[in-house]
Order: sequence, then structure tokens, then C-alpha cells
Amino acid sequence: MNRAIGQRGFNAENPESALELIEKPIPSAAPGYVVVHIKLRPINPTDLVTIRTGRIARYVEGTPTPGSEGYGIVHAVGEGVTKVNLGQRVVPFMWEGLRVGEGSWQEYVSVREDMLTAVPNSIPDEVAAQFVINPWTAYGMLIELGIPKGEYLLQTAAGSVIGSTVHVSHELI
Repeated sequence: MNRAIGQRGFNAENPESALELIEKPIPSAAPGYVVVHIKLRPINPTDLVTIRTGRIARYVEGTPTPGSEGYGIVHAVGEGVTKVNLGQRVVPFMWEGLRVGEGSWQEYVSVREDMLTAVPNSIPDEVAAQFVINPWTAYGMLIELGIPKGEYLLQTAAGSVIGSTVHVSHELI
């Protein structure tokens, strides 16, 4: 069975009250698709906005599952899949799944092979689980700011993941 957090309906007064633990079948690996056993799934502010606005729950029938990021292990591969193997560490990109209410806040997800990134052994699981949103936000912000080499970026309240990512990203740019 595939345990998941589902959002049953939308309650504008208390959106989080519509969240519940549900069970659904483990997806099968269709041709070109990979089933990933999600091991870690962070709560990103994007996910909270999705829940609090009903972005998915108001438009998807049934009980949609939120979750925009995660990390997992390849559980099954469909016919024609050649770039990943069973047991391989991967990060799934959940954009397509979220449109139909199949986010990362569940134990198993099915994604197209080209919507996966392999995770090297040098990357810790906790870092891999947060690969999709924060690093690219930090990188984009630093590129947009265009801070000249040798100059400084003053950053306050850098206790968040994006705050610490800005420091590392700035060193690399």
C-alpha cells in the first residue's frame, strides 16, 4: 500500500483541516515511467501555499496529494527506461504529477524517466530531497543581483535552507 497525505476538499477557513492520511495503490511502471519510493519529502513554503489556496484541491477530483520536492530510490522501471536502474538514488521532478494531484507527500510516485535526476553518492539524502526549489531560487537570485566579484552580499536571517544556499551559491558563482 502507498500511504499519502491527501487534501480532501478545500476549507478556506482552515485549509490544513482537510489534510488526512490516506492509502492508495502503489503506482505501476508504465512504459517510459519510473516508480520512485520516496524516502524524504520536505515541506516547502510552496507546498503550504498550494494547500492554503486550494490550488490543487479545488481543481482535481478525489483527494489530491501535495508535495513539490523529495528524494527516493527507484522501485520499478517501465518498458523502455534506460537511464536509471532499480535501487538507484534519484530526485523526481513533481510538476507533472502535481497538476493531477500526485505530489511527493506519499511513499511512491510515478514519473517520466526524463523527470528524474540521479543523485551521486557524494550528496547526502537530506540535501538531495531539497534539490528542486531552493538551490535554483538562490542561484537565480544571485545571477539576477549580479554582484561583482570581490563585492559583498549582506544577508540577514539566513537560517533557512535558501539562506544557507545563498552563501554556498555565492562562493561558486
